[in-house]
Amino acid sequence: GGRNGNGAKLANILSTEFKVECGDTSQKKTFSQTFFNNMREKDDVIIETMTDGKENEGDYVKITFCPDLE
Repeated sequence: GGRNGNGAKLANILSTEFKVECGDTSQKKTFSQTFFNNMREKDDVIIETMTDGKENEGDYVKITFCPDLE
């Protein structure tokens, strides 16, 4: 947890890989972006039209990360 996104940002800074995914059923769009090397590098943003299967699941935010244990 955290306030104002600080928890997610700190997790990103302290991770070798950090991926954020969001889905918005009102806009029928998904967003994803992956960061690497303690947030020093990033992939391009991917925005796609939401599939019917994902739309039925509702709005969501998913964070996946690999902590930098060193």
